[in-house]
Amino acid sequence: MIPGEAETKMQRAAKNIVNIINEDLAKPDGKNIKKYFTEQRNNILRHLPGAIEIGDSLNDTTLDDRTNKMSGPVSGIMHSIEKTFASTDTDSNVK
Repeated sequence: MIPGEAETKMQRAAKNIVNIINEDLAKPDGKNIKKYFTEQRNNILRHLPGAIEIGDSLNDTTLDDRTNKMSGPVSGIMHSIEKTFASTDTDSNVK
């Protein structure tokens, strides 16, 4: 790997994320961004390999759990229930 290559790619990814947020959200404030990523959580998890252990960095071990990435009728229902309970945060918790 070329020195600085990972940093350059991560910067490009971050810029793309900001562009997507600005395109998809009419009002990109903290509350709407949190809601957007909560809704996209399962789509994001499918593309993150467990080997990078992002759950350790974010103190959420479910992120690296393969069962959390499952899809199908039963998993879909469970993810819907999970999303419903995860979105019950009060406005005071969102910054």
